[in-house]
Amino acid sequence: MIYGYILLILPVIGVLETIYLITKRRKGQKPICVGKDDCNLVLQSKYNKTFGVHNDVLGLAFYTFSLFVILSLFLPLFPIDFLVVIFLAYCLGLIIALIMSIRFIYLMAYKIKAWCQWCIGSAVTVCLMTVAMILLLMSAY
Repeated sequence: MIYGYILLILPVIGVLETIYLITKRRKGQKPICVGKDDCNLVLQSKYNKTFGVHNDVLGLAFYTFSLFVILSLFLPLFPIDFLVVIFLAYCLGLIIALIMSIRFIYLMAYKIKAWCQWCIGSAVTVCLMTVAMILLLMSAY
């Protein structure tokens, strides 16, 4: 059950992070970044959108959906058929988010040649969510 709680906490962290980045972007302000690399260089690069949508907005949608799915599993408010469908959609979304996180790390390292701590934090969050999901599924058997 601990993995379920982890899967509940991590999307909250992701939602807070993406709301912060969206707010800063919309206000035209630089996010607070620690270290020598300029987060803004990454956040304002030509890679800051996927299919025309800002990556922070996609992240917010993913983390919000994740939170909804995990809460739905904790609170049995929906029929089991619906829960199965959204759980499978969540697993697919998690795989896509993991692939996108790997892509973003690659882009920072080899294309942009700058690092954004917020982007790395998001990638770590997605990786931890993936590990927690795998452990949760393994513990079910």
